[in-house]
Amino acid sequence: MPPSGYDDLHVPSNKPQISINSPQNNSSVGYSFSASVKTSAPRGVSRVEYFIDGNLITTANYSPFSATINLSSGASNGFHTLKAVSYDDIDNSNEHEININVTSSGITNTSSGSFVWISPKENSIISSFPINITFNAENADSISLWHTKKGKANYYKIGEITNPNGYSSLSWENPGEAGTYTIKAIIKKLNNTTEEDLEVEVK
Repeated sequence: MPPSGYDDLHVPSNKPQISINSPQNNSSVGYSFSASVKTSAPRGVSRVEYFIDGNLITTANYSPFSATINLSSGASNGFHTLKAVSYDDIDNSNEHEININVTSSGITNTSSGSFVWISPKENSIISSFPINITFNAENADSISLWHTKKGKANYYKIGEITNPNGYSSLSWENPGEAGTYTIKAIIKKLNNTTEEDLEVEVK
């Protein structure tokens, strides 16, 4: 009889480790949002798959394995599950799942072109990054987000969305220092530019 083989590769100790960094559990997101993970594996990570309610949405094949999640216009508002699955080169896998609140229709009336911060709230304490900054805005050509630490003169760009329609999110990476920060939204519509500020505390 041939010797029985022992598979020492597909074993629990070789499973990847993964946790979803952004968005945070139970946070509000729009139809399009950024997702990022912290993942590692003894044999190295080869890819990370992202699922909404068990349906594969996209695959990230390169470090740091973040992705933009684009939901279809038919996605319902309310809570859904976001799952990230990390694989190594021989398909050992592990997963992490959170709840997200999709709020992409008019809870707040923005027909006049107004802008509303959704999350984080004013004076929120933020202790983990990246974090999704969510806002509600319509009838704008573009919205860009910037941050500065209190007492500093320079603003640094977080990101920009063109032609936002309802709830939208941009991912804010760790600014590197604790302290009080101002997040500024610059809203451009035709020849008009307006600004909205949000103050948060970074720990």
